Amino acid sequence: MVPHLASSHSVHTSLYRLCLTLAILVSIPSPTIKRRHNLGIILGLPTLAFLLSLGAPSSTSAQNLSPSIRGTVNSPEGSTINGAKVVLTNQTTEAIFRTRTNCKGSYEFRQLPAGTYSLSVQSPGFQTFTVYGIDLAPDSDYTRQIDMLRGSMTRAILVPASIPEGTQVVRLLPPTKP
Repeated sequence: MVPHLASSHSVHTSLYRLCLTLAILVSIPSPTIKRRHNLGIILGLPTLAFLLSLGAPSSTSAQNLSPSIRGTVNSPEGSTINGAKVVLTNQTTEAIFRTRTNCKGSYEFRQLPAGTYSLSVQSPGFQTFTVYGIDLAPDSDYTRQIDMLRGSMTRAILVPASIPEGTQVVRLLPPTKP
């Protein structure tokens, strides 16, 4: 998984550089401005930068502005599947993010760019499960519990992320042997 950080570090760096540049420009002697006035501006700039940085969003609140996708992967019996391969693909840019489910069967992709995604889960002994058309806005999250079906990974189950109202989803299972 490749994180996309939306941190305030760049905001702080930009403010620092701006104040430093202003301090240098103000310290250059000017025949029309008194030296005492320049000193007041130079001392006031770090204070201004500090006050502006207090108003800048922290990295934790900036993370809330980035979409995330999370969920759990379960077997047909209801137990969680540890180590399942989870692949997330941005359908527009074709950027690929990968992770595996943890010991609780959970997966999570954080700080994603907004866009439309497909989510695919593979685990030995189960059919590949793919959810497509996941639309993420800049401030949205998507949670999906995935119930795997036993079978070969070469067989796939495709499911839309959102189902229009009034649509009935039917999952075809292989015939059972008597």
